Amino acid sequence: MPLLIFISQEQMEKFISEGVADITNDNIVLRLEKTYVGNIEDACYFLRNVVDPQDKRGLVGRVLSKDEVKNLNADIMQNSIIVGDDAYDIEEGFLVFEQGREEGKETKKTSKTQEIKSLASLILNNFKSEK
Repeated sequence: MPLLIFISQEQMEKFISEGVADITNDNIVLRLEKTYVGNIEDACYFLRNVVDPQDKRGLVGRVLSKDEVKNLNADIMQNSIIVGDDAYDIEEGFLVFEQGREEGKETKKTSKTQEIKSLASLILNNFKSEK
């Protein structure tokens, strides 16, 4: 089963500017401790329900692809999603579906890249989604 992670739009922009990630069409190459090759898909991370703190729909903390959000008959408005009578703050980003790893392609970077790798590890370990 391929690794499935969420990377926020902001983090993806940092990865690209540092040369840690390359995106072509719907494919990505992530150069972390190992080089990961995969597919990406637009997604949303549900941060909080601003109408119902109890979140009866159970979306808070979940990551859904844009197609899954559309299937909820939801409206996406900037950093918010409205589903029925509920409104959610979201973070837009990408789901990464790992297709493989390239051995021996790790790159030597500055300590700033090490900082990015640490952030990537945090993302990889804490923002997994089930599909």
